[in-house]
Amino acid sequence: MPRAHACAVALLAAALLPAHPAFAAEGSKVVILKPAKGALLVGSVVVEFRIDGVDPTTIAEATVLLDRRPLARLAEPPWHATIDAGDEIGRRQVDVVVRLANGKELKASQVYEPGGGIEEIDVRLINVSFTALDRRGRQVPDLAAAEVAVKDQGKPVRFERFRRAGPPLDVALVFDTSNSMQGERLEDAQRAALAFLDALPPQDQAVVLDFGEDVRISAPLSGDRDAARSAVRGFAAAGGTALYDAVYEAAKALAAGRTDARRVMVVLSDGRDEASSGLEPGSFHTLDEAIRQAHLKDAALFTLGVGSALKRDTDFTGRMTTEEVLTRLAASTGGRYLAVERSRSLTDAYRDVLEELRQRYDLAFTPAPRKPGESWRAIEVTTSRPGVTIRAREGYFVR
Repeated sequence: MPRAHACAVALLAAALLPAHPAFAAEGSKVVILKPAKGALLVGSVVVEFRIDGVDPTTIAEATVLLDRRPLARLAEPPWHATIDAGDEIGRRQVDVVVRLANGKELKASQVYEPGGGIEEIDVRLINVSFTALDRRGRQVPDLAAAEVAVKDQGKPVRFERFRRAGPPLDVALVFDTSNSMQGERLEDAQRAALAFLDALPPQDQAVVLDFGEDVRISAPLSGDRDAARSAVRGFAAAGGTALYDAVYEAAKALAAGRTDARRVMVVLSDGRDEASSGLEPGSFHTLDEAIRQAHLKDAALFTLGVGSALKRDTDFTGRMTTEEVLTRLAASTGGRYLAVERSRSLTDAYRDVLEELRQRYDLAFTPAPRKPGESWRAIEVTTSRPGVTIRAREGYFVR
């Protein structure tokens, strides 16, 4: 047989052979499990899927896309990711693309239409991190699940998870680098933040944001401490104060992190939200929008207010002092506001925050189905132990 003809026959035979079973068996497919068909894709959304008929060791990467935009990449099971679907209501498409080691791809798509006639149910767990304090304000480290009760809209609920210290932390360090932070105040803040990063356990991750008139992600969410430290050392003070935008963007940055981590923001500011001109608000988002975003992303805020001016300076509406704004951000989400009169005390304030985070409790419960027109539910966490009070988030947004 001529050599050229023999080669052609060999190539044809190879093409007709089935794919190597180590990569994909016949009928291999991707199945999207969550969100359920008919769900409304708004805010933080969990995408869960399974991969059938494929040797897991041959999966190179799985990508989750929303409206053709890649939002999450996974290299190994469990096959689920939390994505930010934004606030707009409309037709949305979720795609999952699985790339195998041999270059082949498997794909699944699901279109979600609003108002599709399927009752919307909030299927996410409501996560509640809280602090227990005795009469002297000291943390109580030994509460048992039997001593804790949760009410959702005044009705007792059974929580499905209870633990002390909980999973690792994803922390957003958010810094006011507006013009008023120049000099010693900024230097003290940098030293305090670096000490905080040095004390974070290795399993914790951090994202660093700073804000003047604009919000910047100075170091992305990761366990890379060197990158975070470099970002903190590079701060320079200038411009106005977009506090609400900073909280809003920090919540979004945390949502891109691990689904099993507790999400926390530590927000430092020395002034009210305003542009450098002082004639208009510095943020595009409002205080209420910032709080809503933090709740949707299950993030607790610890706010540090620097200087005495916070007690008298009001927001651009004139209704709330800056201290009241920082207190509101913390109280609503179950965190804490710390007033720091002098910037040299910031290291102690950051240490206090970290110590509280190490002592907090974590529980979760499944909410009842959403009722028509319902958007917010108040929750209450209490303990039967005498003399002990609980500091927890005020509620959650249903969706």
